[in-house]
Amino acid sequence: MEEKVKLLTLVGAGALLGSVTTIALLRLYTRSVASQSSSKVTDSGGRGFTPETAAKGHDVCGDRNHGRASSDLLNDEIVSEQLTRYFPSSEERWDVGDLILHIELEQFLSNLSFKPYLSIKSRVDTFEEQQWVGIIWNIQFFGIESQHNVSASYVVVIGLGGVGSHAASMLLRSGVSRLLLVDFDQVSVSSLNRHAVATREDVGIPKAHCLKKHFSSIFPECLVEAKVLLYDASSEEEILSGLPDFVLDCIDNIDTKVALLAACVRRGLKVLSATGAGARADPTRIRVADLRESTNDPLSRAVRHRLRKDYGIEGGIPVVFSLEKPKAKLLPFKGPSGEEENPSDYQIVPGFRVRIIPVLGTIPAIFGQVMASYVITQLAGFEVQTEPLVNFDMDHYRVLHQRLIEHEELLYGTSMQVQVDVEEVMYIVKELWRGRSARDESMKDIGRGMWRSINDLMLVRWDRAKPADISNLILLRFKEADEHELQTLEDIKENEPEFFSRVASVLKRAELDFGFCCALIEFSVDRPSLGFLITQTDAFLFAPYGLEALLYSPMLPRAISRLSLRSVLPGLAGVWVTVFLTAVLMSEFVVNYFIIIVVVGLVTVFSTEDVNFQSVPDLQKSMYKVVDGFPCVRLLNLSGEIGCSNPGREKVVAPIVRYKNADKLAQLSAILVSLHEFDSFFLRVSNDVDFAKYVGGVLVESGTDVQNELKGVSMDEKFPQAEFSPYKNISYQWNPIGSGIMWNNYDFPVFLLSDSSTSTLKEAAIKNEGNKKAYTTDVAEFDLVMQTTKSGTRDSESCLKEGTCLPLGGYSVWSALPPVNTSSSESSKHIILAVASMDSASFFRDKSLGADSPISGLISLLVAVDALSRVVDDLGKQLVFVIFTGEAWGFLGSRRFLLELDQNSDAVNGLNSSLIDMILEVGSVGKGFSQGTKSFFAHTTQVSAATNETLNALKLAQHSLQSSDIDISTANASNPGIPPSSLMAFLRKNSQTSGVVLEDFDSAFTNQFYHSHLDDLSNINSSSIVAAASIVARTLYILASNKKDLTATTLSAINVNASLVEELMGCLLSCEPGLSCGLVNHYISPTNTCPSQYVGVLEGEPSSTPYPGYISDVSRFLWNFLAEKTSIPSESASSACPKNCSGANHLCVRSEIDGKGGCVVSTTRYVPAYSTRLKFESESWELLPPNSSDPMGLVDPVWTESNWRTIGLQVYTVQHAFYDTIVLLAGVSLTILAYLAILLIRSIINKALKQD
Repeated sequence: MEEKVKLLTLVGAGALLGSVTTIALLRLYTRSVASQSSSKVTDSGGRGFTPETAAKGHDVCGDRNHGRASSDLLNDEIVSEQLTRYFPSSEERWDVGDLILHIELEQFLSNLSFKPYLSIKSRVDTFEEQQWVGIIWNIQFFGIESQHNVSASYVVVIGLGGVGSHAASMLLRSGVSRLLLVDFDQVSVSSLNRHAVATREDVGIPKAHCLKKHFSSIFPECLVEAKVLLYDASSEEEILSGLPDFVLDCIDNIDTKVALLAACVRRGLKVLSATGAGARADPTRIRVADLRESTNDPLSRAVRHRLRKDYGIEGGIPVVFSLEKPKAKLLPFKGPSGEEENPSDYQIVPGFRVRIIPVLGTIPAIFGQVMASYVITQLAGFEVQTEPLVNFDMDHYRVLHQRLIEHEELLYGTSMQVQVDVEEVMYIVKELWRGRSARDESMKDIGRGMWRSINDLMLVRWDRAKPADISNLILLRFKEADEHELQTLEDIKENEPEFFSRVASVLKRAELDFGFCCALIEFSVDRPSLGFLITQTDAFLFAPYGLEALLYSPMLPRAISRLSLRSVLPGLAGVWVTVFLTAVLMSEFVVNYFIIIVVVGLVTVFSTEDVNFQSVPDLQKSMYKVVDGFPCVRLLNLSGEIGCSNPGREKVVAPIVRYKNADKLAQLSAILVSLHEFDSFFLRVSNDVDFAKYVGGVLVESGTDVQNELKGVSMDEKFPQAEFSPYKNISYQWNPIGSGIMWNNYDFPVFLLSDSSTSTLKEAAIKNEGNKKAYTTDVAEFDLVMQTTKSGTRDSESCLKEGTCLPLGGYSVWSALPPVNTSSSESSKHIILAVASMDSASFFRDKSLGADSPISGLISLLVAVDALSRVVDDLGKQLVFVIFTGEAWGFLGSRRFLLELDQNSDAVNGLNSSLIDMILEVGSVGKGFSQGTKSFFAHTTQVSAATNETLNALKLAQHSLQSSDIDISTANASNPGIPPSSLMAFLRKNSQTSGVVLEDFDSAFTNQFYHSHLDDLSNINSSSIVAAASIVARTLYILASNKKDLTATTLSAINVNASLVEELMGCLLSCEPGLSCGLVNHYISPTNTCPSQYVGVLEGEPSSTPYPGYISDVSRFLWNFLAEKTSIPSESASSACPKNCSGANHLCVRSEIDGKGGCVVSTTRYVPAYSTRLKFESESWELLPPNSSDPMGLVDPVWTESNWRTIGLQVYTVQHAFYDTIVLLAGVSLTILAYLAILLIRSIINKALKQD
């Protein structure tokens, strides 16, 4: 009892002393700062700057407001603005915050006490005061020095219609001192709805003269030149000479626009181009980005194509464009009598269109304003970060935040130094690093889109000696992060000064952006008692809105989280007493002061010794467990949907149960399914409606530990893609264990768990089973909401129209050995076509490795190419290697390849389908090793001279290896035909095609995990792939060689690299090392580490020279690998590319690594792979009607994939609703009682004071 009394006495004394001391310090500090500030504040002329003198601002220059304005007028403009923003009204009191701002104003005025010096490009050497007043807002925004740069600039504006006139007008009003205005056209009545200054009196005069006339009354000091000219090669020197600081391209003619942009690039001039503003209505979707990033605009698409084709310009040109799809179409052109006529008959200048595009006048004006704003900020040197075209969602930022925490714990043993939350991670990733690695050179490109995946990205400290806060975090790829941790900042500064400077600049901006909040909130909370905390907070509480700044700052949770119960317990009770008395007796200002302490107290009171979180992320991590997994997603075709999705627009939350203990479900449940139960579970879902309606989601165990126990798991059909078969027996079972599960539609989410997540979910399910009467339950939250589900578009045709899906597809690659001389008039050689596939399929989108089917065949072909590249001599026939993608989804790659051959497109330039003598396809060859023998089977199309020759070549190749453990046999004659393969597409196109498919099976797949996520590295044998590669390399040489008397000795020179097989297996079929392996990194900079052979979706316009960002990592690697392996030396080839790599068949390889690459002579090209029933037009996909000349197109499902915002899975504990209600009622009751108690105590105290 005595100890309790002593403790209460100490608490009371501490509370009283703390309250009195704090209030006294507050008053003393306020007076001290106010007196110091008042003594310092003077204006530029030495006059005392006080509220009284400030209020007389109009009197200072009232009698001078005539004639030319003096310097006081400029000062008065600035002072009046500062007074409006910062000075309190007469009813308000002055405080320290205002006086500090007065000091800043004094410094600002003193900086304006000199005349600016302008460059020789300006018309005058100085700006008069009146001119400076006219742009005072710019000065306040940029600062005087930056405005100097703007005012000293020379800008050329070409095209003075709706866009150009508004851009030129705002450049003038922003103080640009010299403008060159160029346009050949005249003002018309129809252009008045969008022109910046033209009136009816201006109709008929040249647009350039019209602007010059009006500009002379707006800013007469500006030197405005007007040229009535059409830009072309003859006028280029006249228009672009004089070294303009910026060129604005506001032309709407493709030929002229392309020529102007190319000339600016050639001359090294900065240029900003405007794309189509017509047929748009949404101003919020206007963006500034690199030309290669612009979408939904036919004009930019055409310009992009022309620049790439005619001038080799891939990008680097900023453009203003709209993300909005055109809302109106071209109007029919009516002649004088009302009949439709040809618009070209009415052109003023040949080649220029007559405007028949509907234009909403406001949109060109906004385009022009955006252009002017961009140019002004560039001239001023003011950094502006444009909105990325592709953004991550919050779940992606949560993943990056979690990675940062885990990385800190791994590297430093704790995450205490992580001083950012998820929202701050979003700022760092999106605003600072643009969603791209800090080492990505293209990050500095204007409007460059964010990467579409975070799989290979993480945040790390820039300086390891400082905490992981906003101004010390950089975004890197995994491999780059590992390398960064091994370096010091001194090493980086010495070896990579440009990179060091760029990162330092970005982090400095972050420090400035968050400097105020950090300075305001970064007070110490590591002191042993709360008294220190009180004194630390005094400094910022004097400023206006100090409380609001603290409570809304993202730093507050961080500061609070660093408190521990032990550090604040001695003073906590005293604080509560002080707060209570303050609420009763003191002013609102002091109440605000103590509310901060209340917030701290609330957090610490509920902390315990058992759960002592060191940071807010620790608390979040303990509550929500983000589960690693691979989703089954929604795919669509012309007849409906397959795959998985949440049933509606919301997330699904359900308790976790194990399938083996869930014979009957009474509520929505998240069901944990083992691989042994996989087939039986989905069979039950299909047959038992009562059971299926309670399935909230499915969690599939990884099963890597039971893979060897399984007899086989294949989610595909027994005859995969039978509808494309060139023969009639489609009931044949090539895949006897196939269940067909992956082709069904499921209205619930399904995730394949990782090994670690499997353990977590098992523990949660077991916990729920043991705590049936407890008030808490572990639940899984599924976020697998598909856009097609939300919009109700249930098939490919409707979702493509609504833009809620994208077609499956990608880019195939082909290469010729030796390179094809497309410029030669000599007759081409006959072709031996070697084929493999690069894509697979699975029930789970990103877990489609396809190790045996088809990647083993791909690796064999790549190793064969490597072997042949070292022994090529005078071959009688042309070797062509083709690697298709999209084959698992309707043979997209092979069918599109054949269509491109028919159309003789650029993608297949140098190939002639009539010259193809033989097709050798390398299929599944990874399981050919059995009982010490490597057995392969040759499946032929038909008996012909070409197939017989190929079978003989295979036998000769086998014998030349002089190995008794390799056997090649002809497939069983009872087979209905060739197995599912790319060769089917060639046979459906031409039944007389000669071809052979090399497989590791005879009559049925030996791959027991065909199109399953279990078809991984453990499912194949490297020695089998080496044997297949040896046979393929020697067979191709035999078929293409001119030599008729080839012997085993001759063929012994063709040897494959067995270590290359192992390396490719590690790169393409494993996450360790995965695509970060040395071989892949020799050619490209991959965006992901873990490979997946899923075909993906086709982004942007299909092209034979696509934008690299739209090509998968694997396709880009294959293109570079084949281009280098099939290349030949050339004297004209240069190591510097791409600028000096423009000759015929000259290609730049490895350009992603250092931005330079190497130039080689090779015939290697990309071929788009997508459905032949689709056409890309006007930035959207159009479904074509069936064509009888395309028999495979008649049965083409036209596969598409639904868009989605986010995909995620997390586990957490919830309590039953009954307990939530009790807590809510208790909280409300406590609040009401506290309020009544305050009223009662206040009443009692007031009565006591009156009696006194």
